[in-house]
Amino acid sequence: MNEGIYSIGSATIASAPYGINGVTAPTSVRVLVVGGGGSGGSGGATATIGAGGGGGAVVEQTVAITLNSPISVTIGAGGAGSTTNSIRSSFGVASRFDSVVAIGGGSGGINDTNGSFAPYVRRGENGANGGGKYFGTAQTGETRGFSVLADGFAGGNGDGFNSGGGGGAGSAGVNSGAGGNGKVSTITGLTYGGGGGGGRSASAGGTGGGGSGGASGVSAVAGTANTGGGGGGAFAASTATGTGGSGVVVIRCAAGLNIRLGIGLTHTISTIGGDKLITITAGTDTITFF
Repeated sequence: MNEGIYSIGSATIASAPYGINGVTAPTSVRVLVVGGGGSGGSGGATATIGAGGGGGAVVEQTVAITLNSPISVTIGAGGAGSTTNSIRSSFGVASRFDSVVAIGGGSGGINDTNGSFAPYVRRGENGANGGGKYFGTAQTGETRGFSVLADGFAGGNGDGFNSGGGGGAGSAGVNSGAGGNGKVSTITGLTYGGGGGGGRSASAGGTGGGGSGGASGVSAVAGTANTGGGGGGAFAASTATGTGGSGVVVIRCAAGLNIRLGIGLTHTISTIGGDKLITITAGTDTITFF
């Protein structure tokens, strides 16, 4: 429930000030930061079938706070999709809360455009990467996405018929199939960072917002907004790839903690287990505890 006094330029959620009757202000909050998901590989040319995009990184930390000191917050966008294989699919964008950063997911693999059909899988920035790709011939063992951070998961291989799923924040992408599953947050109980499904067979996206891949006459599906889900890979007949889902920042703190959010942040306020839950879904600005 939204509460407090709202003024031009900011939103203030205030309770009785700390320091009254010897009550000490909290010195930390729990934070969930999810990066934007990568877009799926495009399928805009004959015999081109894109792989699923990687899910965004999912990071949870306890963060020390200083009252009356603004903290920078940014919500990362999902990777932009494309309708032609001359345009590379895109990484997701990192989300940030102060020094806590969740990098965006890797983009899904597509055919190279130089006519050689050389392997082309874009490296994901967080290890939850795009998958393999489809050559249009019965080749197997295609290049797979790979982990950059220890807690990231690679995308799956293609097999000459279907593309690999994008890696999720909780598991690797499936070879010639579904996106990897996301990671369950201990702060919200929800799942984030699912990988996108591979193209051709409309493979399912991973749990946590991953979009399903395309098939003949079926468009690839975008990753779900504010989950960091990877976009589904496209099939040549449907061309359009799935865009990545945007990221999110969720702050869980003591119910009595006062908060001022900059006007540039789209947010909601709720309660969970007696705590205050601030969910920031878009924008860049600052948040101040007081």
